[in-house]
This record gives sequence, C-alpha cells and structure tokens, in this order.
Amino acid sequence: MRLPEGLEASPAHRHRVEAQMQQTCRTVLELVAASAEPLLSGLKSYTGDTLWVETYEDSESYIQGSFQAHGYKSGTPQQRDLIRLNIGQRALGKKTPEEWARSLLVTIVHELVHLYCSHRGIEHYLRENPREHTKQFAQVAGQAGLKVHQLPLSDAKYYTPDFTSEGARRYGKHGQIFLDLLKPTPLETHRTARLGNDSTSTVFTPNSRKKEPAMSEIIRHSGASSPTVQPTPLFGSGIARQTKREIEAINARAEIAVVSEQAHAFLASVAITNTAVLVGQAETLIRNHPAAAPYLETLVAGYAFGAAQRLNRGL
Repeated sequence: MRLPEGLEASPAHRHRVEAQMQQTCRTVLELVAASAEPLLSGLKSYTGDTLWVETYEDSESYIQGSFQAHGYKSGTPQQRDLIRLNIGQRALGKKTPEEWARSLLVTIVHELVHLYCSHRGIEHYLRENPREHTKQFAQVAGQAGLKVHQLPLSDAKYYTPDFTSEGARRYGKHGQIFLDLLKPTPLETHRTARLGNDSTSTVFTPNSRKKEPAMSEIIRHSGASSPTVQPTPLFGSGIARQTKREIEAINARAEIAVVSEQAHAFLASVAITNTAVLVGQAETLIRNHPAAAPYLETLVAGYAFGAAQRLNRGL
C-alpha cells in the first residue's frame, strides 16, 4: 500500500494498515450509520451481521465502492448484503491524507444509501442499466447529506462527489479514524529512521540491494567514536593484515546481530497487528453472537500464544 508523502514507513507499517483496513472500514461504517439518524431512520439496523464489508486495492482506480443486495446472484446466490470498498492506492499518491479520508467517507455514505434503499424497497439502480442511479436514489442521497450532481444531457447519471455542509458536520469527524490508522507506530518510526528514507527496500525483501549500515556507521550516528583501528608502523604487514581480518569479522558478527534483532522486531510487530485485528473481529462477532464468545476467545488466544512460541524459537 502506497501511503501519502511523509507517512511512508516500513513494510511492517504497510502490513498493519492493510491488515486493519477492513475492520477499520467496518467500524467507521457503523459509526456513520449511527450519525445518519434521523436523516435515514433505521439505517443502523441494516448494518448488523447480515452485512459484509470487504476492502481491496486496485492500482488503476481511485476510491470507489459497490453494493450488492442480499440474494444478488453472480454465479452463486449471495446470503448477505455486500459493500466492497476500493481504498484507493492510486488516490493516496495524489491527495493529502485528509482528502483521502474524506473521499473514503463519502464513498461509505454513498454505499449506505444503496443499503438503505434496498431495505426500504426504493428503486436505486436503473433496470435498463444497473450501473446508473435513479432519481429516487439521488433524492435519498441528498437527504443523507451528500451533494448530488447530474451529468449534462442525461436524465439518470447522478453522482455524489462530496458532502453537503450538513453531511460534513455529521460524518467528517469519523475521518480521523483513518488518519490515525495511517500514522506509523513508534516501533515503525524507529525502524524507518534506522534504515533511512528509502523504506521500500529493506533487508526483508528477497531481492533487495539495500544493505544494513556497517557497525562503524551505526556507532558514528550514535555519537560514539569509531572503533576502526588503524595499523601503526610498529607492526609488520602480517600483523596488520591479521588485525584487519579480525576487525572485519567483528563487524560482520555485529551486522548479523543487528539484522537478526530487526527481523525479530518486524515479526513481533506483525504478530501484534494480527492479534489486534483478530480481537476486533471477535468483539464484533460476540456482540451479534454472544454464545460464540468462549470459542472465539480460545481461537484468538491460541493464535497469540502460538505466535509468541514461534518468536521464542527464533527465525
């Protein structure tokens, strides 16, 4: 996932953002549905366990969404309502984080309008062209706090580019959740600073040519004096060569230790992220299915303990 300039961090950061994006979108969607009251009365009741939220990235597209109602058939019957959100990898390189978060919020509200219309029996797609919106959809979208524009020379091509002032007041505050998700954690920030600005290539990329800094370079950046020993004329060339080889061997062992330590930190960060995502998903399911709580807790705890054991065994 390509993040806005100034927020590009490390592979651990990108993995965490991607892993948490689906649960974050689900959380924001539920908050937005609650904020839509009383503009879309009853919308919150449609966002329970009968609604599935899915996020994906398409590098050729900007932020966009799609809605499929319960029973929609595309090869196989669908058992739940589905909202799919392209989180906009391409858009992230062309917008500020605030603009990206607002666009994603607008898309979420737009798809919730489709959900609302579907449950209220309001025709929201044209029968002759299911990709186009009806006038009834445009009316509900405006009621929900979206600006509705109509393409010139068209009776049906309605689109929603932004919020109205009322919509921005109701929903804008939820964008901070996305901005907080983009911020690197202290561990990710420390790692990026250690490896320099080029965070897209690290020692964990199989074909990466980026090398960890030498031990003498690490000590120089820390403010300590360099350990490099310069042979003196008091020693013969044979002793000087042996001294140089020993220094190189010490530096090599130190660099291996640094790489190993950073690898363990990266794997620990991944395990923390995965555990947090699993806990969030379990909490959502427990609210809707309390009887499943013991089983979900066992599964999450089993993963967490297993990840800790794997880390203790080493790479």
